[in-house]
Amino acid sequence: MRTIRAVQAATILAIAMGATAAPAMAEPTTTCRASALRVQLASVSQEPILANAPGTPCYNRRAVAGTISAETSDFGSSVNAFTGFAAIGFVIPGIVELSLGDSVRTSAFAYCSGTTPVLGSFSHTHDIQVYPSAFAPPILVTGQDPQTIPIAGVGTLQVNREIKTANRVTRQGLFLDTALVDKVIGESTAGITC
Repeated sequence: MRTIRAVQAATILAIAMGATAAPAMAEPTTTCRASALRVQLASVSQEPILANAPGTPCYNRRAVAGTISAETSDFGSSVNAFTGFAAIGFVIPGIVELSLGDSVRTSAFAYCSGTTPVLGSFSHTHDIQVYPSAFAPPILVTGQDPQTIPIAGVGTLQVNREIKTANRVTRQGLFLDTALVDKVIGESTAGITC
């Protein structure tokens, strides 16, 4: 009887002092996806090397074919997507040529700082030759900065392209935008809802 009265007294005292239980923090919802190569024709998409195809929820996945890889990782409250493309004679005929030793690498990450999503991405291209026209000399792409290169009679090539919303980031190493077909080499996406 004394124990019950002590608990009741403690409860009344807590209510009187305005004590409330802290609300439970919701577990972050994560998404991630990594694609080494994507070809999009209208609504049809082909992705031969893809990690975590649905994108959500984020799972640890790895897809590898030779020197090409795509990987996604879920670290509980943070996620990462990574693609690596080390080329051996890969070519988009007359536009982009990657030879032995050339590479495209992208990474995207997301985590929560309290209730605020923190998003980031980076990419690196190494010694890729881009042909802007049949008569112009090739452009050697070596940096990490985003770059847009017009390709005569074809469209545009975007290098190190980032697409960011409030809780999702996508990084594309190379994005060839044409009237009929889009091609992406090295795409990493990570997202989080805190």
